[in-house]
Amino acid sequence: PDLLNDHYYEFDTICDATQVRQDAVDELCAMHEDPEQPNLDFILVVGGFDSSNTAHLLEIPQMRGVKSYHINTADCIQADNTIQHRTVDGEVVKSEAFL
Repeated sequence: PDLLNDHYYEFDTICDATQVRQDAVDELCAMHEDPEQPNLDFILVVGGFDSSNTAHLLEIPQMRGVKSYHINTADCIQADNTIQHRTVDGEVVKSEAFL
């Protein structure tokens, strides 16, 4: 254990594209919190339900109190003003009057 740091190195393995997307969502959240910026109604994350990177894009606004939805196809948004979306917990639910 005394030489652990000589044999073990920990570093961030997130790819550049993922980091750029996370930074963009973070900037949107910052806009939402700034009264000088335009009002942000919600963030819509579009991507596969099985993608951990996409799931994390939903976690960012959720942790900051910004209304957000994760959908995997355009069909998740219905003409009757409902949206079928994945929650941070991984459950797929239907919300009404999302607009």
